[in-house]
Amino acid sequence: MYRILSLSLVVLISGCSKQPAEKSPVDYVNPQIGTISHLLTTTTAEAYLPHSMMQVAPITVPDVNDKYLAQKIYGFPIGNASFMPVTGKYASVADSCASAFDRDFEIAAPYYISENLDDYGITCEATVQSKSCLYQITFPDNEQKYVCFFITGNGLFHKIDSLRYDGFSSTHETTLYYSVEFNQAPEIIKIYRDSIKSDNKFRGKNMTVVVRVTKDKVLSMKAGISFVNESQAFINLQKELGNYNFETLKGRAKDTWNQNLGKIEITTGNTDQKTIFYTALYHVLQNMQNISEDGKYYSVFDNKIHIDAKNFYTSDGLWDSYRVKHPLQLLLNPEEQADMLESYSHMYKQYGTMPLFPFPQGELTYMLGNHLAIFTADAWFKGCRNFDLKTVYEGLRKNSLERTMLPDVNGIKTVLDDFYQKNGWFPALKETDIETVAGVDPFYRRQAVAITLENSTDDYCMAQLANVLDYKQDAELFFKRAHYYANVFNTETRFMSPKMADGKWVPGFNPVTGGRQAGRDYFAECNAWVYTFHVQHDVAGLIKLFGSNEAFISKLDSLFGTQISGYKFDFQKQFPDMTGLTGMHSQGNEPAFHIPYLYCYAGQPWKTQKIVRQIMDAWYFNHPMGLCGDDDDGSLSAWYIFSALGFYPVCPGMPYYVIGSPLFEKSTIHLANDKSFMIIANNVSRQNKYIQSAKLNGKVLKKPWFTHDDMINGGSLVLEMGPKPNRSWGSEYSAVPPSMTNR
Repeated sequence: MYRILSLSLVVLISGCSKQPAEKSPVDYVNPQIGTISHLLTTTTAEAYLPHSMMQVAPITVPDVNDKYLAQKIYGFPIGNASFMPVTGKYASVADSCASAFDRDFEIAAPYYISENLDDYGITCEATVQSKSCLYQITFPDNEQKYVCFFITGNGLFHKIDSLRYDGFSSTHETTLYYSVEFNQAPEIIKIYRDSIKSDNKFRGKNMTVVVRVTKDKVLSMKAGISFVNESQAFINLQKELGNYNFETLKGRAKDTWNQNLGKIEITTGNTDQKTIFYTALYHVLQNMQNISEDGKYYSVFDNKIHIDAKNFYTSDGLWDSYRVKHPLQLLLNPEEQADMLESYSHMYKQYGTMPLFPFPQGELTYMLGNHLAIFTADAWFKGCRNFDLKTVYEGLRKNSLERTMLPDVNGIKTVLDDFYQKNGWFPALKETDIETVAGVDPFYRRQAVAITLENSTDDYCMAQLANVLDYKQDAELFFKRAHYYANVFNTETRFMSPKMADGKWVPGFNPVTGGRQAGRDYFAECNAWVYTFHVQHDVAGLIKLFGSNEAFISKLDSLFGTQISGYKFDFQKQFPDMTGLTGMHSQGNEPAFHIPYLYCYAGQPWKTQKIVRQIMDAWYFNHPMGLCGDDDDGSLSAWYIFSALGFYPVCPGMPYYVIGSPLFEKSTIHLANDKSFMIIANNVSRQNKYIQSAKLNGKVLKKPWFTHDDMINGGSLVLEMGPKPNRSWGSEYSAVPPSMTNR
């Protein structure tokens, strides 16, 4: 009787107490992760929808580059233009309108921002849709209320009626149109730096337009943007915002995020890990941007508007994104990736060459390589084929054979490219030599070893694509070139090293500091320690160059164990991109991403399991400094997602994944074909990071890798975890992952 009464009392008390609402995936996102840099650039705590044009965050520059540490807000964006609400008095420039704010009173979510402008007593909120947003500005009582619009570059401010204003702002060779609609009629009271006035149209360069609000203290401001024209900007506004109120639109944006983030479910009691994971996925889903508007898009590559039923995408830094971000997006939404590749085919036809870094303002001449070949091969060989492969290949082939390989240069090939095609390596200079080849950028220089290594992987993928298209001569040519990486391997030092045109090694080369600033004589942002392992397509062939598994393992161990001699700041001054160091391994820069997984190719997967856990623990955390390098549109974040799930695409273009050490007890990937793949890590914990045994889709798995086909039809990877390595699991020669040499 006593026991029954006690139980009833517990139930009664439990029923009366309010239970906290269960958090959805988007509730775990902390957009402030990465907003303080370890050395270079930061992320931005923005509200946007996946792959959308409209991205909203308070403007904090020119205050500080570390955005989390900013002391003032200078405005809020409407495409290229911006605005700032003020009280009491207004000014002609953003600097004079800026307001102090307090991070402790702001709200930053993927779908919503709220900021208190302390100098004015104003609260500014925003929620987003794909090509539009809704601002809600709450002014204090009994104050003169103004909104200052800053039209950057050449621009137009056009009064359509008492509530609506359209226009454009042209910056960085990009014109972005806008349409703004208020809930109460503002009054234009001042225009600065306008040069032409006619029919309620104001044109000028770097104009400021001040409007006064005289009625309600709450001002709603709808904003639509467009690359097509002002009318389309208004159509985008109407279509996406309609007559919905702020909370409804905010709820719709939140639902969109949960649908996208919810494609991966994770089970863990560690809230910080969950926050890091879903924030990483939020970063990954920002770009490429879908810039199609009602079945049409404007392309900067031919300055025309095109009609197309498929979505057109831009904003892609391929040197960063091919390695891990695109493979992750491909897993979650293959049709979207097909549209991206179809977009590249259009860019090539419009531009005459295949862009390496396509953005709304055109091709940015950044970095090196022909890495769209890898993105394309990865999609094709994982079954994503709804795009014009023949045209994409045509553009890639033209790049490979006619365009210069020189970094950060867009031009025709030089004598250096001819030398490469004839001899099989990009010739290097001594650091003291004077450059004599026209076309070499004096800042970025030749990066000779990196060019040879990165293009070898590109050419392997080119060969595979040529085989698909039955271009036999091309396949033979590119397969031969895929072996060129071996030409810059110094068998005496066992480092990838710079080789001069006479076939001799650059004398006195230092694998730690060689190459001057950022290593750019020979490498791209990293040193020889990192680039020695940059043979993603043929790890087995690289091991043969070392002579044995043991020699290869020894070199990997040394990579993670070799410390900087002297002062760390001297090294970081020369190599500012090599952040997140574990020995000479730089988690803060893309060329090193795959290296922790290479132990699996030499019979010691347990070392991979140890080091990937160490990297996740040391260099990813729930804090503004929680990313150890430039995220590069989600690249560092994508590495964390794959690694936390427990597997990684070492060589995109080859449809398999190498197994690491999962963080979570259970992860479920909801695939686009309505099937699911689960990763179950029994007994997993901080110490239980080592795989004891494994089953893939119900069958015993004795190798540390699996294919894309093993996953894509649904199933499970079940891992038994423990505190000590099982050195026999995955260690047999027959268990090594595929490479060009052993396929």
